[in-house]
Amino acid sequence: MPFGIKTKKVKEREAEQQQQLLKIAQMEADQQRNRQMREKERIARELREAQLREEVNAKNAEIERQGRRLEEQARRARQARREEQENELRAREEMLAQERETKRLQDLRNLRSKRLKSTEPENLRALRDNVRRKYQLDIDIWAERGVRRPDRPLVVKKMEEADAVLDEILQMVNTWEESDNIFNAAEWKLAEQIKARLLMDGKRRWANNPPWTQN
Repeated sequence: MPFGIKTKKVKEREAEQQQQLLKIAQMEADQQRNRQMREKERIARELREAQLREEVNAKNAEIERQGRRLEEQARRARQARREEQENELRAREEMLAQERETKRLQDLRNLRSKRLKSTEPENLRALRDNVRRKYQLDIDIWAERGVRRPDRPLVVKKMEEADAVLDEILQMVNTWEESDNIFNAAEWKLAEQIKARLLMDGKRRWANNPPWTQN
C-alpha cells in the first residue's frame, strides 16, 4: 500500500476510536455534571438545614423571652397580691385598734357619767383629782409640742384623755346647784366659786388646737 494512503479498514478503526473517545468524553462530562448537581444539592441542603436551625433557634429564643415575660408578670401579680393582703391586714388591724380605742373612751365616758350622777361627797375629791390630772396632762402635752410626726400618736392619746377629763370636770360642775342636798350653805359658797373658775374661758381643747410647732 502506498505511503500516506489509508485503507478503508484503517479509517473505520480510527472512526470507531474517535467515537469511543467522544463517548468517554461525554461520560466524563455527564459525571462532572452529576458531581456538580450533587454538590449543589448538598450545598442547598446544608443551607436549608442552617436556615432551619436559625429558625428553630429564633423560635426557641422567642419562647424563652415569652416565658421570662410570663414569669415576671406572675411575680409582679404575686407581689401585688401580697401587698394587697398586707394592706388589707393593716387596715383591719387599724380598724380594730380604732374600735378598741373608741370602746375604751366610751367605757371611760360611761364610767365618768355614772360617777357624775352620784351625789356623794366623794365627787369633790374626784373633781380635785381630775383638775390635777388635767393640769399634769396639759404640761406633758405642751412639753412634747416639738415631737416628731411618727411619735405623735402617743401625744394624741394624752390629748384625747385631757379633753375627756375636761369634759368630765365641766359636766360635773354644771350639775351643781344650790338646791342640791349635798351642799350646805357654806359648802355651796365654796362650790359656787370653784364652779365659776372652772367655767371661765381660756381652757385649751387639744383636739382642735394641737400643740405642734411644725406640721
